Amino acid sequence: MGKKYQCVAEKYGLSRARHVLYTPLAQTFQFAPKQAIAFIGTADPWSDTEEIIRLAKERQIPITVYEGCNHSLECDDTLKNIENLWDVMQRTRDFCRQSDTQ
Repeated sequence: MGKKYQCVAEKYGLSRARHVLYTPLAQTFQFAPKQAIAFIGTADPWSDTEEIIRLAKERQIPITVYEGCNHSLECDDTLKNIENLWDVMQRTRDFCRQSDTQ
């Protein structure tokens, strides 16, 4: 899906488009988004967490890792889920508010 949006952004000259990669798969990084941030859980059954971390670092994409969280960034602790959701949304908001000069 990320490639689809990247193509649309490029087609319409939206060079400031930002990518927020919530629990990305390895294939997501084939398209090398330029302005991106990523989030992954260590218990995500759909992703190899270590590979995702490596791919993000190779492409200089900041990544936040949530210990024990699945593909929905959820764990067994409801209060921890609320904290994680707050953290994800704060980081997403801050990323989207960054100027292009940073």
